[in-house]
Amino acid sequence: LHDTGLDAVGSAAMGISLVTGNFHGAAGVAEMAATVADQVDEIVVVDHSESEAETQRLDGIAGIRSVAQRNLGSGAGLNRGVEEAAHDLFVLCNPDVRPKPGVIETLADHAVRPGVGAVGPTLIWDDNHVWRLPQAPHVTWRSEWEGARRPATARRRNARHQMRLWSHEGALRVPVLSGTFLVTTRRAMDASGGFDPAYFLFYEENDWCRRLERSGLGNLVVPHALVRHEVGISASAEGAEHLDASYRRYRRRWFPRWFTWLHPEPMTPTTDPIPERAVGDPADGARWVVAPTPAFVPIALGPPVASCPAFPPGLPDRIVDQWF
Repeated sequence: LHDTGLDAVGSAAMGISLVTGNFHGAAGVAEMAATVADQVDEIVVVDHSESEAETQRLDGIAGIRSVAQRNLGSGAGLNRGVEEAAHDLFVLCNPDVRPKPGVIETLADHAVRPGVGAVGPTLIWDDNHVWRLPQAPHVTWRSEWEGARRPATARRRNARHQMRLWSHEGALRVPVLSGTFLVTTRRAMDASGGFDPAYFLFYEENDWCRRLERSGLGNLVVPHALVRHEVGISASAEGAEHLDASYRRYRRRWFPRWFTWLHPEPMTPTTDPIPERAVGDPADGARWVVAPTPAFVPIALGPPVASCPAFPPGLPDRIVDQWF
C-alpha cells in the first residue's frame, strides 16, 4: 500500500465499454444504465438468467446490448462481456452500483497510465455520500492465521488499513480491489489472462488482481472517486457454498504449500468481541463505524458522532454499531 505519486494522463481518446452481469435483475440494470448512459460509450449486459422472459425484459431497456450466456459464474460472464465489447477501456461492475458524475472519467484517466492494471473507487452506502464502505481485504496466509490466533491484532491492522484508504487524498497502489466496480483495459485483461472461470462467485477479483501484479501491472484505488453500492448484509445458502469453494481454491493457489500442509482446512476466525465503549464527549473526534459482527470487521465508516449523536435509522438489520 503506497502513494503512487503520479498524475493521471488522460483517456479522452479511448471509448469506454461498461460490462455487467445480470441474474433476474432487469429492473436494477435499467436503473444503472440510466445513471451511466452519459459516462460510457456502450453498455454490455451478460445475462445469466437462462430465461426467455428475462431476455425480453432486457431487450426493452434502452441503451444496452444484452448477451445471453449459460450461468457459468461471475468471472466467466465478465470475460464474455469483454470479448463482446467494442472498446478497449472497460468498466467492470455489478448492476447495483451508481457512480457519481465524472467518476468513470477520473478512474479511466488513471487506468491508462503505464504500469497500471486496474483502478477502483471508494464505495459508498447512501445517496448523501456519508457512509463509506471498505476496500477489499488482502487475504493471505498471514491474515488467516492472525484472524484465528490474534484477532485483536487483526482488527487493529484492518481498521488502520481501511482508515487510510478512506481518508487518503491521492491514488494509492493496493494489492487487490473490490470487484464491485473496476476500470481496466484490454491490455490488462490480455496480460492477466482475464478472470479465472473456476471461481463461480467470490474471490475471482482477488485472484485476478494478484495475477495482474504478477504480470507487472499494479492496482490503484482513488479514494475521492465515489460510487454508491446497494449493500446486502445477508447471503443465501447457495452464496455461502460458492464462498467456501472459492476461498479453498484461492487458498490452494496463493497460500504457500507449507501453510496449507500445516493447515489443510481454513482456520476459523476467532469471534472475540471488542469491548463496548460509551460515545463520551462527541468533541473527541469519534466517528461511527458499522460492523457486521462484534468481532469488528468494518463495513462502513459514518459521520462524526458530533454531527450525528444518535445511530441513524434505516440501515440494514443485524449490524453492530461501533466507533473509534
